Amino acid sequence: DCAVTAAGVGGVQEATHAYPEAAWLRTLDVNLTGVWRCLRHQLPAMLATGARTGRTGSIVNVASVAGVVGFAQHAAYAASKHGVVGLTRTAALD
Repeated sequence: DCAVTAAGVGGVQEATHAYPEAAWLRTLDVNLTGVWRCLRHQLPAMLATGARTGRTGSIVNVASVAGVVGFAQHAAYAASKHGVVGLTRTAALD
């Protein structure tokens, strides 16, 4: 089994202190919560298959270079992609 999650919206370009809350929430919802929602369904299916067959699957969550460095004028995008990286690492350990 395999799955790929490649969710992403850029959000607005604005300084962190002036970032609109609605844009922040939408960007985090699509980019980070969307990946989590997919994992909630992908992981149980893969675990069930692995229990039956002994084979493991792979999940690829697409982030961005903004997931490992800061990205000026893109507070929500960078935060969401950092979150995807952390979520992916945590899911791998779980």
